[in-house]
Amino acid sequence: MKLSAVSKYGALTDIYAVSDLDSQIAAGGWQNEAAAPVHGSTRNNLYFDWHVKSFRGIIMSIAIQ
Repeated sequence: MKLSAVSKYGALTDIYAVSDLDSQIAAGGWQNEAAAPVHGSTRNNLYFDWHVKSFRGIIMSIAIQ
């Protein structure tokens, strides 16, 4: 997928490309899936413009200020 195709869905600063995942967010049954957040009480999202935000809980769109 080209980056220009991603930008059709919103600003690249608002769309994350990669996120921490554990079984509290999605019980996918993947091998070596973490049972809880691996960074303590926070998880990270990497966005398409290369910035990273941390968030708590299971709602990935609410970043820690």
